[in-house]
Amino acid sequence: MSNWKLHLKRLFQALCRPFIQLFQKIQGLRNPHKQLIKTTKLLERQLENHQEKEKAWTTYNKALDLGRKCSYTELNQVILKFDPLLGEQTFNSSLSIGEAVSFLLAANPQNYQNLEAAWRLSSRLNERASIRKIKQEICLQIARLGDSNALLAKLQKRRDEGLLTSEELTPILTSFLENHSFQMVAPWKGFLEQFNLDELPTMAKAELWFSQGKEYFRLGNYENAIKYLMKTLEIDTKHKEAYDSAVSCLLAANPQNLEEAWRLSSRLNERALIRKIKQEICLQIARLGDSNALLAKLQKRRDEGLLTSEELTPILTSFLENHSFQMVAPWKGFLEQFNLDELPTMAKAELWFSQGKEYFRLGNYENAIKYLMKTLEIDTKHKEAYDYLEKVYLIIGHKQLIKTTKLLERQLDNY
Repeated sequence: MSNWKLHLKRLFQALCRPFIQLFQKIQGLRNPHKQLIKTTKLLERQLENHQEKEKAWTTYNKALDLGRKCSYTELNQVILKFDPLLGEQTFNSSLSIGEAVSFLLAANPQNYQNLEAAWRLSSRLNERASIRKIKQEICLQIARLGDSNALLAKLQKRRDEGLLTSEELTPILTSFLENHSFQMVAPWKGFLEQFNLDELPTMAKAELWFSQGKEYFRLGNYENAIKYLMKTLEIDTKHKEAYDSAVSCLLAANPQNLEEAWRLSSRLNERALIRKIKQEICLQIARLGDSNALLAKLQKRRDEGLLTSEELTPILTSFLENHSFQMVAPWKGFLEQFNLDELPTMAKAELWFSQGKEYFRLGNYENAIKYLMKTLEIDTKHKEAYDYLEKVYLIIGHKQLIKTTKLLERQLDNY
């Protein structure tokens, strides 16, 4: 009886075995991760055996499909590990390639690893038009990511392959420049000069002109520097660096270009940059020593709310270090708009001296002495302050002598 049961059990197991194996196979198909591991191991063995290289293409197709079902990371790993080992040969069928590329390009959020894998795979497509279309999309996505070095590398490859025209380059650069800042470094400059500049997007032209202008400025060729910087501003009226460089260039070329530099700075929209440029212009005027022009610019800045005591101090210091200064009424009125304690010492000295002279003119000798002495406390070598102080004491002494003489005369008359 026991033997009968044993035989029945074995018979049942034998009958169930195909169904169990089928079930396990189905379960394996439902787990692409396990299938991918198994497939990549097979692919490794096939690539090691030269005679099985042809089979490796089919297995690679299967690995791409499984990687796509798993994740972007696993698909990337398959492509980056095995694609370089398959040489330059292309597939007879590009279905798996096309589906893998589409999958990678649809990633959201996107990253450079996906795009690099898609780029590598796209080169295995059979149709040149398809390769061109996919590489255009990859470049557009890199442009949106903002990686200028990666973008330049891909664009240069396409140019070398004859797969990039000015018409295709324009939307790529436009997309990049709309969302990211751009430095016209030498490699970019060399690349863009391969194209007809009139066909480039306006922002790219602006950066190219700006690069040229900066280079001429560096070489001391101010005429050409100004030419290209102004061409930049014609295209991009908000190019802050071009304004800054243009003003600096104008002033370096000829200090008399101050009015033109001032007008140029007024076209800016950014208040901080206007302030910076106008400060530099005022410092230049101060060094030139034109007190009337300096006062006019300083008053304009004060009226525009673009001048503080801290900004005024280095300007007046620069002027007073190199030039004589007359505290005429307009200057006196202007300086009195500021906190005197915040002004440079030489400016305060001139202001006190002006006050002392005015009191002297009015005959208020007590206050004249007070302000002339304040002047000399700051500037011990102020010759005019000494001269006026001497005049005050002479007048006071003369009046005292007359007063004493008259008193003696009255006393003698009474005697």
